[in-house]
Amino acid sequence: PCPHLIACDLDGKNLQAFSFVGRHVEPWEKTCREFQLEPQSKDFYISSWGPSYRIYRIDRLSLSVLEETSFRYLKKELKDYNLYDIVSDSKNNRLFFITGQPPTIIKMNLIEKTAKVLNLTKMGITELGSLIHMMRYDRKLNRIYMIVITGDKGGLLIEVDPENMLPTRMLSMPGIVPLSLELDFKNNEILVGMG
Repeated sequence: PCPHLIACDLDGKNLQAFSFVGRHVEPWEKTCREFQLEPQSKDFYISSWGPSYRIYRIDRLSLSVLEETSFRYLKKELKDYNLYDIVSDSKNNRLFFITGQPPTIIKMNLIEKTAKVLNLTKMGITELGSLIHMMRYDRKLNRIYMIVITGDKGGLLIEVDPENMLPTRMLSMPGIVPLSLELDFKNNEILVGMG
């Protein structure tokens, strides 16, 4: 009834757990979505999932909460949203996360707590059921790649410039539902898993 994030050594020892128990979230928010570990970082971010979610900065070793942030103020721009993926960029003190309805990618300044939103409905992606499902960040090229499931049972691969939060390239995949995404830096490839 209450999800946990669990970490242990490869031999199963030194078990640590983070739980939403005791957190000030509604019952429907007690869900842990995907997260991505930033190389060499001592912390990472996860979130509750629901209409008024919070993002938690977690110590990588102990899984204790270092910081908690509410995003209720984004309700002014986003009518309804659920977080689907989250990437931290500690070098530039910023956080990226993607949402469902409406499909958006959001850049948050971790110091000023300000946010810039790229709403894909303004690009004509307005079909019911459209959502950004997963993203990856190329730190070397400073580009974000994300896969979008569109309401017409198709898909998109979108490249975004995180500085101005605008799309730079887009690949349409009609009739194909993209479910996973990975970057192969050694071979300079983008891999998309299809449903």
